[in-house]
Amino acid sequence: MHSLGRVEQGNLTGERERLFDEAPVGLVSTDLDGMVIEVNAPFLRALGLTSATVIGANVLDLMAAGSGIYYETTFLPELLSSGHVRGALLSLNRTDDRPLTLIVNARIDRSGDEPRLHYALVSAIERLRTEQEIRRERQAAEILANRYRVLEHASTGFANASSVRDVAAALEEAGTMLTDAASLEVYVVVPGSGDAPDVLRRATQDGLTRDIHLDEARTEVDAVRTGASIILANRAEIEARYPERAAAPDGLRTETICAIPLIRDGVPIGVIRCAFDRERALDGFVSLLEALASQAAQTLERLTLQARIEHRANHDALTGLANRYTAERELESLFKAQQRGAGGIAILFIDLDGFKHVNDTLGHFIGDTVLVEVGRRIREAVRSTDIVCRLGGDEFLVICENVEDGEAVALAERVRAAVEQHFEGVSETCPLSASVGVVLVPPVDVGCALTSRETIEAADRAMYSAKRAGKNSVSVITLSREAHE
Repeated sequence: MHSLGRVEQGNLTGERERLFDEAPVGLVSTDLDGMVIEVNAPFLRALGLTSATVIGANVLDLMAAGSGIYYETTFLPELLSSGHVRGALLSLNRTDDRPLTLIVNARIDRSGDEPRLHYALVSAIERLRTEQEIRRERQAAEILANRYRVLEHASTGFANASSVRDVAAALEEAGTMLTDAASLEVYVVVPGSGDAPDVLRRATQDGLTRDIHLDEARTEVDAVRTGASIILANRAEIEARYPERAAAPDGLRTETICAIPLIRDGVPIGVIRCAFDRERALDGFVSLLEALASQAAQTLERLTLQARIEHRANHDALTGLANRYTAERELESLFKAQQRGAGGIAILFIDLDGFKHVNDTLGHFIGDTVLVEVGRRIREAVRSTDIVCRLGGDEFLVICENVEDGEAVALAERVRAAVEQHFEGVSETCPLSASVGVVLVPPVDVGCALTSRETIEAADRAMYSAKRAGKNSVSVITLSREAHE
């Protein structure tokens, strides 16, 4: 047992010596008179000394003059009275005559036969470097945490977005939180209609404003054209590439610009533009803005798909007009509004005369072409505020709000006259016309308990009256509260 104990103690002693010499700080032990009894390798390396020159020497002999006085008058008395000293600064002489400032912790060890003074010393410069590195790492961690919070917040904004404005608002808010840009703008690509070219349109929380044509020399345009981020790090680069765009949109002097495209399925659909009034490195910000741009592009794609689905659900696939579901919903909304004192409501029910003969004689392709043209003519004949719907087959409906009786009848006559005009590709042997039934709901009855279905059925009855009267005519009825009750 005793032999085993000695082996264990021997192993422990060897391990202690190894740890002592491999400690990351200098370790020194002296007696109460200051004679060095034990010293480790890191301490010797720091001063450029050997154990032969240090062991047996007085610790005061290792100190610079000023530190020696401080040690004798302040450090040692405090150590002897309190038993420990922490965080004191002492300068020791190195072999190259350059003093080395150390942070020193010391304590008295009275566990043995004779008291010992133990010192742990670390370079003040190394300590400062370590603390600075810790601060830098902490700051970097805080920056990463803040960026994560911003991205998470932006993700929530994108998830809740129901319009391009919402996406722009989430992008601008996140971009502003991530950068100190003097201006941050979001643009979306708006396809041109007909011969009109595509444009970049600035998206804001207040609406879509400020169009930029894609033939202009701008960072936003180049980012969309190339599908790559544009970074101009300083004034010289800005003036060299875009001399006329050197000023920021708000008139501030621009020193750094970046433009990040929003890409969907490999196609640029928008861009984020940041302008800074001072030079700054953008490496970290660009990657974050690109991550935001990717999220925004996915959100815009979702909104586009939703809009297509909603449009298909609410519109006729052939003519692009509102469908029966939309017509009934709009009427219900009008009746629930109960806006007494406003103008009345009129519903025009249009049924084509002779359309079956066109289909049977000329085929369904010509028939579909005729239906599309009828829808176009009806839209042109009525007011821009009126809602034109295709109920199905050759039946159309027009909802007119805030309309006088005489004006409603005049609109019906304009529709009838527009439809009876010649259709290209349709021979004279297949004449087309329209029977129009008009239901008038006076202002005093707009708020009564009418339903959309009852109103449309009444307009349908009026239309059949026009057909019985010889077709290509207009028949009018008034749907009053008394008639409804």
